[in-house]
Amino acid sequence: MTAYWRAGRLSPDSSVKFYFGRDHGILARGRGVTFGLPPTLTRLAAYREILDLNDYPLPWVSAVVGGDLIASPVARATVEQGGRPRVNLKDHADDQTPINLQLVPEAVDLCAGASRPVATLAEVVRVLGLPRRSA
Repeated sequence: MTAYWRAGRLSPDSSVKFYFGRDHGILARGRGVTFGLPPTLTRLAAYREILDLNDYPLPWVSAVVGGDLIASPVARATVEQGGRPRVNLKDHADDQTPINLQLVPEAVDLCAGASRPVATLAEVVRVLGLPRRSA
């Protein structure tokens, strides 16, 4: 990504995803993290340092593959530090079987608790630099 960034070749809607892993991850054959780093504040800081060292002004997202981002310490820190939490049905690869009606309110509550309101659709379009649709 660094080479693309320095060459000015990233699309305007580019973002950086910080993937953390839990016991039930991608390609798991038993328990143990198989993808990304375990979700700790120290590891979030390491990912953030990569952005800072390269002066990436890109939006960033945290996700816990094979687990529950909201239940991790990374969730609140992500919101407080300006990142975006990714809550996704496919991330829950363990015994949990949540539905969007559970996940979305948890994410909204997380953002409210960190005094960071959830973005509107118009704000998302603006932040990501997406083209506006004509009416």
